[in-house]
Amino acid sequence: MITFVGVGVSCVLGISLVKVRAGDLAQLLYFVGAGLPVAFFVLLLVIIITKRTILRRPREDMQHTGVSFYLRVWTIDTLLLSPLLALALEYLLPPSMHHYFLRAMGGEAIGTHTFWNSPQLRAGCEHISIGEALHSGFLQIWDTQVVSAEGISFKGITIGDNCTLGQRTVVMPGCSLNEHVTCGSESILLQDMVVQSNGTIVGNPPDVFFSSQNDEYAVDQLQTSLHLRSQKSFRHRSTLTLSVLQVHITNNDGSVHLFNCVAIILNLIKLPGVVCVFVAYYYLFDYALFGIIGSERVVLRVCVNAFITYLVGIMSFALLVSFSTRSGLASFYSGSSGYYTSRFIVWWFFMWFNRLCSGLLLYPIHGTFLFNIWLRMTGAQIGERCFIDPGAAGWFELDGIQIGDDSFVMTPNMHGHFVDHGKLQFAPVTIGQKARVNDGATVMAFTEISGNVTLLTQCTTVKGGTLQRSGLAISDEILKICDG
Repeated sequence: MITFVGVGVSCVLGISLVKVRAGDLAQLLYFVGAGLPVAFFVLLLVIIITKRTILRRPREDMQHTGVSFYLRVWTIDTLLLSPLLALALEYLLPPSMHHYFLRAMGGEAIGTHTFWNSPQLRAGCEHISIGEALHSGFLQIWDTQVVSAEGISFKGITIGDNCTLGQRTVVMPGCSLNEHVTCGSESILLQDMVVQSNGTIVGNPPDVFFSSQNDEYAVDQLQTSLHLRSQKSFRHRSTLTLSVLQVHITNNDGSVHLFNCVAIILNLIKLPGVVCVFVAYYYLFDYALFGIIGSERVVLRVCVNAFITYLVGIMSFALLVSFSTRSGLASFYSGSSGYYTSRFIVWWFFMWFNRLCSGLLLYPIHGTFLFNIWLRMTGAQIGERCFIDPGAAGWFELDGIQIGDDSFVMTPNMHGHFVDHGKLQFAPVTIGQKARVNDGATVMAFTEISGNVTLLTQCTTVKGGTLQRSGLAISDEILKICDG
């Protein structure tokens, strides 16, 4: 249904652009930019009201049967798993406020200072209990439903204080994590799984191990290793970073509220700001070209101006991202940052621009030498004859990417950051010559992939890991099959 509605709206919009005057086009775009927050807020309100009226808090200790209950669960699941909901949450609220939506849905035991990044929820999300200072990545799936031949039952999920969950983590019903637990990206927490304090979970099926290191020592140790590895690199970096300007703030209520206020303001001005830039370009070219030529052909004016506006617009944003990275303002090659500090806010803001530019805006030139040239402009080390396509999702950090000659990279899941031991840490990603990274593979920060290594779909590397030359990585266990 969403696809058909989108196609219909696109057709109506296209016809309108041909028939309306130039002034009407600007009004239409400005209306869309200003109306999106209102539309998204109404969508969130409708979902909350529907959830609390159609399917109230289901009991956790019983089997639910009946066609009506299945229909209600299906309705709530459809609303909660809608891409529009994820878009509304990402556009309206920063990740540090997404847990307020869960509270509005009926959840109660949700700790403060929670950085919850657009999780995918289902009916029964009221049975999720989260402690203080959770930090979670993108596209996680939280499910409390247990479906069997007898019906649907619910098992609660309990997350302790100061836990970290990587992107695309799947949390099954009945999971319980104690304090200071770290879960790697693409991992699956099995049903009724219990992890004790200071545990680390990696892979599918999950491997669990424990560490006795304290937070400060673990962070210092990794940054020291990163510095030693950087000394071996042939590249010398001399950019100014925000580390000297960073304001160190603890996770108190004041810093969280300040971050929320700044993030909401930035959220509200990002998309309208982009629209304003493109509209300004449109009128500039309309005046410069057709104001002199004097053509009255509306179709010709709209098509030519739209094409030139698109080209100049993406070039402007590409240059902005390159300048921000090169100048050090948005350079995240190495170092660490606490939550809700000034550098954390800058990273969160430029993360959106990096993803937009490297993904959606430059999508037509993915896999070409033009995209490789732009990556080099941002500070990345890109070899010759590389095919690089991060997809429409784009990449978070750019200047820490190092790709050798004749390599083939087709995944958006290549990260120059990770969260560990209460810190947001940055590190480069190194890919050797003639390496192959297939679509869906996840390459974590501080990973070194040697030459002729192939990562198959849905592989996940471990931060700080090294894949030897001529290896083949299969699944999350990083099985290495070497030639000979």
